[in-house]
Amino acid sequence: MKRVQRAATRMIAGLRGCCYTERLHATGLFPESYRRVRGDIICVRRILRGDMGPELMEYFPLREHTRTRGHGLTLLKLSSVGLPLRFRLSRKVTNLWNSLPADVVEEVNDKMFKRKLDSVLRTMWYADLS
Repeated sequence: MKRVQRAATRMIAGLRGCCYTERLHATGLFPESYRRVRGDIICVRRILRGDMGPELMEYFPLREHTRTRGHGLTLLKLSSVGLPLRFRLSRKVTNLWNSLPADVVEEVNDKMFKRKLDSVLRTMWYADLS
């Protein structure tokens, strides 16, 4: 997929001299790392809702004490010392999940969740490039 995306962005005449990230930004596309993070967050949402079975919910413990800010589904960050492989997704996604706005996390509709998630991730991604 990455090779196809690189080749497609090279075909645009005005972007031939630009670097890969500039070509992606100009065409509105995102790299593989963005798509991977997006998929991880969607997977965590499905786990927290119980769509993937109750046994996976134990790997994503919710924080007991919630503050007035943020959303009610704040994840507890597990310690990384001797962390088994099955906990790596929860360790990797926790900070990003906790930083999402409440209207994104608490969205009921899947399509609207993905749309709002894309808008938040897009602003985060372009802020990192600047």
